[in-house]
Amino acid sequence: TPSNGTGTCTIQWQSGASATGPWSNINGATGTTYNAPTTTVGIMYYRTTYTCTGSGCDAASSNAALVVVIQDPSITINPPANTVCVGGSLTMLATINADVCTIQWQSSPSATGPWTIIPNTNSLAYSPAVSTPGITYYRATYTCTGSGCDAATSNVASVTVEPDPTASITPSSATV
Repeated sequence: TPSNGTGTCTIQWQSGASATGPWSNINGATGTTYNAPTTTVGIMYYRTTYTCTGSGCDAASSNAALVVVIQDPSITINPPANTVCVGGSLTMLATINADVCTIQWQSSPSATGPWTIIPNTNSLAYSPAVSTPGITYYRATYTCTGSGCDAATSNVASVTVEPDPTASITPSSATV
């Protein structure tokens, strides 16, 4: 927001790797607003200079503004295939690439969905119920609130619950 000065005044946006520079002019960035690029992950500082041609007008520099561009979130779950007996225990673990986002575990009877949200499952580890034989598929979603952050969906993991083993003797009674 420029103010004061006399004569013809111009704004020039600059970028630098630190809050103290060194500063480089950004070609064509001479308006009161500037849309910082967000296509590359990293940190960049921005400031403006304000120069007026009037007699005795000194150039002014703005404060530095920090822009941090982080990678879109990603999530995977391990292990991708699990087999356990009824009543056994199993813990699946989500691996994420950011730490200010929300995880939500989901389940489905099919590897392609439809997916059902599992209530109160927002942590990295999830222990599915293994009380009924069958196959259930699981995945986790990862949502961040930052501007431009796309949601991520993990790979699909299967959990096969096998009935407990049984043994029998045939015949059950015999006469010899």
